[in-house]
Parts: sequence; structure tokens; C-alpha cells
Amino acid sequence: MHFDAPDRPRRLPDPVPESVPPGFPVLSAFAPALAAVGLWAATGNATTLWFAALGPVVALATMLDGRRQTRRRRRRATDARAAAIRDLEGQVEAFLVAEGGRRRVEAGSAREVLDGLAGPPWGSAGPPDVVIGSGPAPSGLRLEGDPVDDVDRALVAQAALLPASPVVVPLADGLGILGPAAIARSLARSVLVQAAYSGSPASIRFAGPGTAEWRMLDALPHAGRQEVRVVDRHAVVRSEAAVGPAGVIAIASEATALPPGLGTVVRLHSADSAWIERGGGAPRPFRPSLHSAAECTAWFAEFAARARDAGLAGAAELPASVPFGDPLLAASRAKVADRRDRAGLPAAVGIGRDGVLELDLVRGGPHAVVAGTSGSGKSVFLVAWVAAMAAARSPERVSFLLVDFKGGAAFAPVAELPHVVGVVTDLDDAGADRALTSLRAELARREALLAEAGVPEIGALGPHPVEDLARLVVVVDEYQSLLERHRELGALVGDLAARGRSLGVHVILATQRPLGVVRDSVLANCPIRVCLRVLAEADSTALVGVPDAAALPADRPGRAVVDAGDGRVVGVQTAIAGRADLAAIEAADARAPRPRRPWLDPLPALVDLAELPGLVAAGEAPAVRGIPVGLADEPSAQRRSIACWDADRDGALLVLGAAGSGRSTILGVLAAGAAARPVVSLGGPASAVSDVLDALDGVEAVSRGAGPLVLIDDLDRIADRWEPDARAELLERLGSLLRSAPSRGIAVAATAARLPGSFARLADEFGEVLRLRPIEAEAVGSRAQAAPPRDARPGLARWKGLDVQCARSAAACPPPPRPPVPTFVPGDGLVLVASSRPAATLRRWAAAHPGRPAAPLTTDPVPPEIGEGAAALIGDADAWAVHWSLAARCRDTATIVATGPAELRAITRAALRGPLLDPGGEQIWVLRPGGAIRREQWASAAESVA
Repeated sequence: MHFDAPDRPRRLPDPVPESVPPGFPVLSAFAPALAAVGLWAATGNATTLWFAALGPVVALATMLDGRRQTRRRRRRATDARAAAIRDLEGQVEAFLVAEGGRRRVEAGSAREVLDGLAGPPWGSAGPPDVVIGSGPAPSGLRLEGDPVDDVDRALVAQAALLPASPVVVPLADGLGILGPAAIARSLARSVLVQAAYSGSPASIRFAGPGTAEWRMLDALPHAGRQEVRVVDRHAVVRSEAAVGPAGVIAIASEATALPPGLGTVVRLHSADSAWIERGGGAPRPFRPSLHSAAECTAWFAEFAARARDAGLAGAAELPASVPFGDPLLAASRAKVADRRDRAGLPAAVGIGRDGVLELDLVRGGPHAVVAGTSGSGKSVFLVAWVAAMAAARSPERVSFLLVDFKGGAAFAPVAELPHVVGVVTDLDDAGADRALTSLRAELARREALLAEAGVPEIGALGPHPVEDLARLVVVVDEYQSLLERHRELGALVGDLAARGRSLGVHVILATQRPLGVVRDSVLANCPIRVCLRVLAEADSTALVGVPDAAALPADRPGRAVVDAGDGRVVGVQTAIAGRADLAAIEAADARAPRPRRPWLDPLPALVDLAELPGLVAAGEAPAVRGIPVGLADEPSAQRRSIACWDADRDGALLVLGAAGSGRSTILGVLAAGAAARPVVSLGGPASAVSDVLDALDGVEAVSRGAGPLVLIDDLDRIADRWEPDARAELLERLGSLLRSAPSRGIAVAATAARLPGSFARLADEFGEVLRLRPIEAEAVGSRAQAAPPRDARPGLARWKGLDVQCARSAAACPPPPRPPVPTFVPGDGLVLVASSRPAATLRRWAAAHPGRPAAPLTTDPVPPEIGEGAAALIGDADAWAVHWSLAARCRDTATIVATGPAELRAITRAALRGPLLDPGGEQIWVLRPGGAIRREQWASAAESVA
């Protein structure tokens, strides 16, 4: 049997037919018996009956002989089929051997290249197909027919499969190799040997990570446009590398580390075992083709020598410096046909050994990290990169926010470009916080605009204009200093790095030492890496995967090791943008519309209360409910709003601030904006405070916004000169007012420098605390919150987590009421007086009421004699404690006068409470028979005479 056409169907030998053994011959057995019976009947000779026994004997012998013949025929047929199967097996094996040899000769291999047995080199116009090992593959031979046993089935399977066929993959589709570093690199070397030998130097070129393992690629003569790149994740953890038409050889330990879009992925389990996946198909096993580093390195050196002998040129040396206007860079920038295009952010930033180096934050990014020690040219490079992007795109398509935390001088050359929306420096911490915090709101705004346009990312907008949606590049110089001053902004940078790609926000982080400064989560989103001279090899390796940047010459500022985002590390001399270059860019876009700033200016120092409604009407601030207090800064929302106090929603308001910080002015603003609320000031002497509190106790629940507005200025000093009992009563009543105010529709606002001592417990009764310039940083009640700096201007406050510039108003806080106090006029009956100073009270009585004699009361246990015509009995608390029975006996008919709480308790023997008295002893409590306790004042001698 011959297999000249192996794809033509062939058949297995026919199966041995099933044989049916003969049955028992019944007629042959009974026919002699019938004949014997007939003879016996005819002859009457009983001997003839013996012939009847011969029938079954002959029939049985015939049946046994037939079965023996059937078994012999089946055995001969089975032996014949087995011989045919053995012959077929030999021919199948011979075919598989020949077919395997034919395929190996046709495919070639790295082994043949290394042994010098391959054909002529450089025959492929692009990245060639390469052999990565051998494994089972369809043989093209088909055996038809029905297998009858395991031998048949094994033969069919053997014929269909070539056990050691070359595994050939197209390098142009990209190749991913997963596995331990040693064997993964060994397989990659096998592929590179074949690619270097077969690929034409005029068509392809090779690029490696630049580590020691791949330095052998440096001497190759290949300088074509199609690139074969080696991305070694074992050398350094990298982000995604785009797969170009020339393919990529990516080595990693995990599939997630491979670039997307690879046509072939190999999983190496050991030096003898691997699996291959092609185009999403099922994995297939194979044996990888591995070659040692020493053997391949020697071959590459010999091959490079052959190339030099053939006249093929090597790589050029780097220039000592590169001006921004270098003809090569200018030619690269001239390729930008439309500066309004959204397709990318091309920037020709320097010259490498292969020509112009172009960085593109869109195609190679979305973000970048730049490292370099002092004097390495880092800031100069950032200026050149910004200038190159500005030269390639108009301000309508790209804008820059420059953050310099070493004084701001680094970005001075480009600060006036029309593309620059602002420069943030470490000289203005508040401005830095505002600008960088506003970037969160910028992300939200861009998400909303893209959703409105119905596109998933900014690149899908095309040339059609979308309002205020230029790409925004945030360039941060001295990122480490930024984090030291504003640690919380690290999370913001991480958010920008994670979400910025689709929203058109790109980040360039520059630092002297990337190691330990740029978090891994941020670094993973920064494929573009630029490493100028650094002091430690570890910093260079951490950023670009090779230690070369630590060995860059100190006399070559701008010299760098760069990964443009494609996993290929190259040496570059970066460009220097001069004043004339920047002036030309500025002039080119002088009439272009300025890009939108992603943050607002700081709050104004003066805000007029009358201007706030106009801001709402103009749409510059959203409408809110409540009494306007001032203008709030919301950098996280890129807007300002009217700061309003709604007592029904916010509760009582406490305004804290040092003297001169504007706290009393705020009460005037609240009074001016109270609308339908009656305004009541609580302050002044104790009598006035007590009367206002008494009036407020009578306020029933009212409709929303209609209750009185109670203003308390200098709450911490309201009871400075009060008696301890009066102060304690005030605290109790104020606490009760603050707790019941919301349910009764009463609005309460108070100011204080701070709440010391016993007043501190009132702080938790306030729903909101507005903090002006403080005396000292401290917690208010159980709530600690930030306050403006001690040098803050008047009216600048911190409220509800926002900076607020409180408004000014011509209105002032109304003065507290001063209710009149009636003069005490003794009646006709007896007056019992409990005084803290009985001797002085006796003299006062004698002067004020000369016709009404008074008698002193002492601690003598003998009851005093109340003489004829005596009008008053005057003693202190101790005296009345001794003569309590006298007071009890006369209580229903006498008028009782007390000068303080202790005296009132002593004379009444009850816990009675009267309206607060002013300190000084002029005011008294008077309890007439059948009446309530009233506040009155002693009459002077002049009043008595009158």
C-alpha cells in the first residue's frame, strides 16, 4: 500500500464475518426411525427396530462436524485480517516518519540555523514564521472503515496524528511566553535566532529591554521599519505595550502581564512540556525548542560579524545636545497635518540611535513618569515635552496644568503659552489644594460631557467640537515634595491615573527618586518612562528595567534612558526648548481661544450681602434655602455656592472666632436676612436676659421659618460678672432653649471666641459650628473640625467642610432689650427682708422709707420683739434660718423681700426661682401675699422723698 496522496481516504481491512454454527438435523435423526417402523410392520421382524437408533447418532455426528468446519474458516479469516492490519501499521508508521521529516525540512528550526544547516539568510520581507518546538499535529492521512476492536481504533488514531510535527507560529501576530524566566528566555532566544536569520535587515528591526540578557540584539544589522520587540516582564514589571504590525515577543510569569492582542500564547511547564494557544482555540501540548544563552550569544556575535562583512551599517552615536529646532525634530513636527486633531499628543522630544524619539501620551500612555537627580536636565526636559505637545496641538485640543513644588521657576518658560491653564507652586498651599482638588470635579464634568455626546472616550469624539473638552495634561515636578506637603493628594493622583485615559486627562509625574515615591498602582498606569541620570541603579531599574540611567554621564544633561510605552528601552538625548522656540509657539496660537481652567479663583475678600441674590440669578451659584451667610467655595465641584443657614434643617448655629474676625458682623447679616422671623437679641444684664428667656418660654410651635430668630453675641462672656447661681441658671435655661428650639420653630445663633469651662457643654447643643479665625486650634464639643489659619482675613470661615467668605451688611445686630424694673414700694403690712448685707439694707431702708421703721433680725434664738408701728424685719440668711418659724407664721400676710437665691431659700424654706437679678444689689425679689415672685429695685432716698 502506498500513500502518494495522503489526504485520499484509505480503508481498514473488512471485518471477519460472523459465522452461524449448524443446528441439529431433526429430519436426518427421525427418518431412519420411521423406516424401521415401516419394515417392522411389513416383516414383523422386531430386529428391524434397531435401525431407528442409527438416525440420532448420525444426526449428532453431522452437527458436530459442521461446527468444527465453521471454527476453522473463522480462524483463517481472523489470521488473514491480522496480517493485513500489521502490514497497514507498518505503512502508516513509515508514512508518519516520512511526513515528519518532510515538514521539518520545510519549516526549518533554530537548531538548523545554529548548526549552519539552514538555507540562505534574510529571505523574509517581514517578521517570519518561526518554529517554537514540536508536538502532535494532524497527519493528513485518513483511514476509513469501521474499527472492530481497540487495535483498529488505535491504528486510526495513530494514522491521523503526527506525533512530532514542527509547531510553526507567525511572528507577525505576536508571541507571548508564560513560564519561569530561564526557560521562557531560552524559547525566546530560539525565536530570535530564526527571526534574525530569516528576516530581511531592510524590512525589520529588533528592540529589546536593554538588559544584559538581550544585549546580543544591539549588534544586529536590521534597521527596517517593521519592529520585532522583546518585552521581558521578568526583568521589570511593565504596563501594557501596544502590539504593532511587526509583532512582539513578550515574556512573563502571568497572563495578566502580557500585552493584549497577541496571536499566540505559550505556557511553559518545564523544559519538556508546554501548551500553545492560537487565536482563542483550545490549548495543545508540544515540546519546546530551547537553546542556551551562551550558544545563542555566540551565534549572534558571529552573525553580526557576517553582517558587517556584508556591508550592513550599525547604530549611530547619540548627539551631545539637541536643540528644539533640530531639523529632524522639525521634520517630525511637520508631519502633524491638523493641530485640531484629537487622535493623539505626538511630541518629538529627542534623538536616539534609531532617529527621532516621539512620545505620545495618547497612543503610548496614558500617563508618564520622569526621574532624574538634580542637574540631570529633568525640568528642562519637561519644558521641552510641554512645548512639543503645544506645537503639535492647538489650545482647543490640549491644555496644561503645571505643578512645581520647588518654587515655580521650572515652568516659567512655558507659563505664558496659551495652552497653560495655570501654574501651581509650593508657595501657595491653599491654591495648590484648590487646584488639585478641583481635578476630581473635572473628571466628573468630563464624564458627563462624554455621556451627553454618547461616546465612551474622548478619542471617539472625532473632529466635531465639544464645549471645553481639550485634553488636559497635568505635569507635576518634584512629585515627592508634593506628597510630603499634601499627603492626601496621593489618592487624587491615583484616581487620575486610573480614570484619566478615557476622559482625556493625562499625568506626567517627575521626581528625583521614583523608588518608594510613585505607588505601584500609579506606576502600572504609566507606560511611558523617562529616566535621566539617577544616583542609584535601583531607581533606574525600578523605572525602566535597566540600571543604565545610573551610569549616564553627569556632563550630558538631558541624556536619558526611555521607554516610550512600547516596552523597548532606548538611549536618547532630549531636546532643549529655547526662548525663541517658545515665542514661536505662543505667537502661532496668540488668537486661539483660551482653554477652560479646571478650577475657580479664590474667594473674594469682600462679599456684599446684596450681591448674593444676583449670583443665583446669573447662574453663577445654585439656589439654596435659608438665611444667606456668605459665599462658599466648592473646588471639588468647580463652583461657588451661597452658604445659607436653615435653622429648621441645620439646628442652632455657633460662630467661633477671635476678636476682629467678623463674628458680630455675621449676626448683623443674619438679622438682615431673617425675612419673616422676628429678631431678638439675647444679652446685656441678667435681668434683660432673663426676661427674653421668659418670653421665649412662652413661644409655642409655629410654622416653618416663622419663629423668632434669637441672636446671642459673645456667648462666652454673657455671664462674666454674674453670681454663680445666676450663671448656673442661665446655662440650664440656654441648654433647654437650644434643645427645644427646633420643635418650636425658634432659630438660635450665637457667637463666641471659645466656650470655656461650664459653657463647653453647650457646644453639643448647636447643630452647626462656623469657625472664623481662631484664638487657638481646638475641638468644639465632641466635634473637631478645621478652622481658617490664624492670619485669615476677617469673615473668612470654615463651615460644613467648605471655605466661606461671610457677607457684610449695613445692618447690625439689634441691641438687647432693656426692660424697665419697677421700684419697690412697701405696702401697709409687715415686710420680711432676707439680705446678704443686712446692715447696709437697714441703712438703705431708713434712707428710702424714713417713716417706716425697720428692725434687725439676728441669730439670737430669742424671737425679736416687733414693736408698735414696725414696718420691716431685716436679717441675713443665717438669721432667717434660725427664725424660720417666724417667717412661716407671717408668710401669708407679710411681703417677703430677698436679695439673692440663698436668702430666698432661707426665708421661704422652699426651692423657689425668680427672674434673674442684675449684680450690684440694686435689684431684689419681691413675693407679696398671694402673688408670684417679681423683680423690683430698691428705691433711692430721692425717689422716696418725691
